Amino acid sequence: MKMNTPSSSFPDLRLAEVSAHRGRHLPQWQAAGAVYHVAFHLADSIPQAELAAWREIREELDRKAKTEGRELTSDERQLLRDAHDARIERYLSAGYGACLLRDRTCSQSVEKTLLHGNGMEYALHLYAIMPNHVHVIVGGIATQECLKKTIDTWKRVAAHGINRACGRTGPVWMND
Repeated sequence: MKMNTPSSSFPDLRLAEVSAHRGRHLPQWQAAGAVYHVAFHLADSIPQAELAAWREIREELDRKAKTEGRELTSDERQLLRDAHDARIERYLSAGYGACLLRDRTCSQSVEKTLLHGNGMEYALHLYAIMPNHVHVIVGGIATQECLKKTIDTWKRVAAHGINRACGRTGPVWMND
């Protein structure tokens, strides 16, 4: 595991300044001056059957709420979190998949990518490169669109370096 130490203190955010919107699969929150926790996973870090089972639960709850003309209830959101934790997080912790990031060259590709824009495009507070996923604490990003673009860039550039280092082709990261 590789870790970076905090570079600055975290801003004081007021709950009223936080806006929420629906991401591709999970809700996402945004706040001016926020510090975000971002996690991204290798494409094989979770068995496809487990992902499909979790998506089926999510889609059924979404269908039910839409049919009833409402948002998900707090109980339904909790059910989704519990299903996610039970079906997904255990594989990340267990080191499921090929764990490409155990290879020093691959993890260095991720680290170099994360550090590249630090201090210019964003403030990288902390990161941990695990065998099959990456955690990042980052701030200084103006909008959710800029955050998405930054994450997409990290994943694209790091994937190129990982594929080159491993002599492989194809997807490296899970879609979201």
